[in-house]
Amino acid sequence: MYNPYVVDMCNAFTSSEIERMTAILKQVEMASTTQIVVVALPGIEGDNEDEFAYSLFNKWGIGQKGKDNGLLVLYVKDIRAIRFETGYGLEGYLPDAYLSDVMYNTMFPLLKEGKTGEAFINALQQISVKLNSEEFIHEMLVQEVPIRYKAVNVLCYWMIISILVTLLFVFSIYKNTNVKEDDKDKKFIAKGNDKSTSMIEKVGGELSALATTTDSKSKNKIAGNPIETDIYLAKKIQFFKFLGFMFPTLFLLGIYLKNLKKNLRLAPQTCPQCGGKMHLIKPEEAKRYFTKRDEVENKLHSVDFNYWECDSCHNHKKMAYPIPGSKYTQCPNCGAYACSIISNRIALAPTTSHSGTKELVHRCDCCQHTYTTTQVLPKLASGGGSSFGGGSFSGGSSFGGGRSGGGGVSGRF
Repeated sequence: MYNPYVVDMCNAFTSSEIERMTAILKQVEMASTTQIVVVALPGIEGDNEDEFAYSLFNKWGIGQKGKDNGLLVLYVKDIRAIRFETGYGLEGYLPDAYLSDVMYNTMFPLLKEGKTGEAFINALQQISVKLNSEEFIHEMLVQEVPIRYKAVNVLCYWMIISILVTLLFVFSIYKNTNVKEDDKDKKFIAKGNDKSTSMIEKVGGELSALATTTDSKSKNKIAGNPIETDIYLAKKIQFFKFLGFMFPTLFLLGIYLKNLKKNLRLAPQTCPQCGGKMHLIKPEEAKRYFTKRDEVENKLHSVDFNYWECDSCHNHKKMAYPIPGSKYTQCPNCGAYACSIISNRIALAPTTSHSGTKELVHRCDCCQHTYTTTQVLPKLASGGGSSFGGGSFSGGSSFGGGRSGGGGVSGRF
């Protein structure tokens, strides 16, 4: 998973150490907008950590534009080198003498003992104390007050307009979703025909019709098939991306989509055996019909279940809906959504001349099946650029456009 704060290309840190460092760096950025990035590489072209750090810092744009409050902490494993590269705005608060003290007295003793993660955590904690001072935070934030004030004014006006438009839209949706079904081939018809709502219907009728109306035959088909449901909801989401861009009251649209999803899943089911009506079994009662796979998926919260029972023949029907965003994937052996990555290692480190590979070990919590997949690591880009995992050493949206003039210190242990 992409982590903009800690980039470990040589397995220098454990996952818990990365979490601790990330927490420290997030807190520093939230408090003062200062961006600190830790990069650990197996090696670099030319073995010149100073030039590499300078080029990488400016390529990424670490720190905020105009403040240049970025810090890059580079570790090159094969040459046992550490480099602190500071942005223009931090040179006064993190002078070379201070960073040298952190490097030689805090980091190097631990690095020589092989305690790489502990060395970096202690160093970052020491630096964060200095950057969390009231004087420094005030200096970093004082420039933002006018910008924030203007942004709040613009946002207030925009939100007022968007809320008014969205309320009209939601009201028209409400009219279109409170429907009755006349027969299997007719569309859902809105209840009521109050003349007082004619203006609202003109404003939101077309949009709400697109968002809500479907014939009952299609609705039954969609509700009875998890795949059809996902496709239908995906189309709705595409429609609402446009509305979300135009009128950013996303929480209201999110509520609508959530209710739509619920209504589709709870739509009346027809028994596949006798054609009779089915009723939804309560979750507590449905658990007695769980298979071993169902129990595991339910425990992992990777799948949502609906169990239906026929009123006539008492036949049971299970509807399983994989939960989007779950870290668990489908097992190639038993089919359960219970596979997760338990370990990974870099089998071949990338260089500027060839790509690398990372091996990911997956295990299923249902059948205990274990298998390995391989992920290609792109070549390291020359001139300070680099790549890792599925992400790129290109900065982009993660950083604010800060610059470095080459300030900082380096050393080898």
